[in-house]
Amino acid sequence: MSPDGRHRLDDYTAEEIRVSRPYVQHIRDNPGMYIGNVRSSGLHEMLFMLVREALVETSEGFCDSVRLVTNLDGSITISDDGRGFAVIGPPDLEAAFTQVPPWRSPYRFNQLSYITANALSEWLWVETQRNGESHELTFERGEATGVPRATEPTPRSGITVMFLPDPTLFGDERFNPDTIRERLREYAYLNSGVRLSFTNRTTGTEDVYEFSDGIRSYVEWLNVGRQSLNPEVFITRGEAEGVQYEIGVQWCRETDDILERLYVNNLFVPVGGTPLNGLRAAVRVVVNNFILEHLPSEDQVKTNHIREGMTAVVFVRIEDPQFEGAVRGKLINPEAERVLAAGVGEFLRNEFEANPAVAEAIARHAIAAAEAEAKFREARKRKK
Repeated sequence: MSPDGRHRLDDYTAEEIRVSRPYVQHIRDNPGMYIGNVRSSGLHEMLFMLVREALVETSEGFCDSVRLVTNLDGSITISDDGRGFAVIGPPDLEAAFTQVPPWRSPYRFNQLSYITANALSEWLWVETQRNGESHELTFERGEATGVPRATEPTPRSGITVMFLPDPTLFGDERFNPDTIRERLREYAYLNSGVRLSFTNRTTGTEDVYEFSDGIRSYVEWLNVGRQSLNPEVFITRGEAEGVQYEIGVQWCRETDDILERLYVNNLFVPVGGTPLNGLRAAVRVVVNNFILEHLPSEDQVKTNHIREGMTAVVFVRIEDPQFEGAVRGKLINPEAERVLAAGVGEFLRNEFEANPAVAEAIARHAIAAAEAEAKFREARKRKK
């Protein structure tokens, strides 16, 4: 069990796990409920679910690298050097890929990721290495073809999964190397010091991503070619109410783009949600307070004016994320908004006090954006 007394995935044994419904068949009958669709985005989500589970191990200090390989037959291999599954009895490994335990556990979705990949594959092979032992098992369309087989003992640990997506579900969809490279780069930015590699056996190429100061590097990469107002990216980290966060923010003179990217437990959340609401509330209060204290002749500005030219990467880890909709497009946990509004607000106030010239540049940039909008509205009225 984890320190808080909850079950962990590596605690599962055959005696503890019971089938409460035929999950494999349910997933095959309703793939959109688990990966969104059976088009390209759903195919890649099935893969990235497994990558994110490996990254859970990295966040807990048990995994340093994750490797992906696209094979010539259209299958893909993902391996990590984490702790691996505990295989105490022959049914354990099969249960981990076919059954969901009936109790409510924050680690439940880790197991569901493996079950989903298994259910939606024509075949899947897994090898787990742990405590000097190694076991392997093969599945066909979610059903084990035998029992776990012990392989050569090894000092290594980790999980290797190789699978071929089921063509009866995905048709001619294939893994896109560019999509894989783009997502692995993002994961490497979010998880500083973790090495993610991708080998394409069709072309014989290998790409490796690893960043020692990830989110700072991510913001700088997003802003290549733009003129920054705060040359040093604002970076803050914190934790409260069960919400861990790391945020990078940089303002640029260019006002044609607002770049806000939210990741929750390594999952990209395209619509955003409460963490971004908290960030926006913080910058609105801090910038307007600066204007009130240091530029009293200027009017207060709205949040959208402050956000012009702003690039923000928000990475949140939260034990029990609540999403709006099955495709997890928007996070709705209210505590995430409170935590980020308070934490980012305090951080930015300190940064503005320490760097008044930078603070004024950001404030005046927002004021100019507000004035430009006012002029645009006035011009439209005159035309009417």
